[in-house]
Amino acid sequence: MEALVRWNHPERGLLMPGEFIGIAEESGFIILLGEWILKEACRQNKAWQDLGLPSIRVAVNVSVKQLQQPHFVNKLREIIVETGIDPELLEIEMTESTLMKDTNQMVLTEGVYIS
Repeated sequence: MEALVRWNHPERGLLMPGEFIGIAEESGFIILLGEWILKEACRQNKAWQDLGLPSIRVAVNVSVKQLQQPHFVNKLREIIVETGIDPELLEIEMTESTLMKDTNQMVLTEGVYIS
């Protein structure tokens, strides 16, 4: 399954990611938003497991700005520990356009590389 974010805007109603992710990227808010999305996807998946539903993998898209954060891997570990999700049930995804934006900056901390 894939975590999909939507914004229930008070005046415009339900907004699709294409209507607000670009602004979040430009403003830098994408880092906090992305962290919240990761945490909520893990929390919800764990809650379903705790209810006895089958364990399934959830895919979460992350932005280039998230990946460029020096502590991204540590934040990811923190979310996994906090939510109690089995890390095997979390899949991190990036779009091809994300990877093509700046391939020189796609090296993560602790020897994790995106190729």
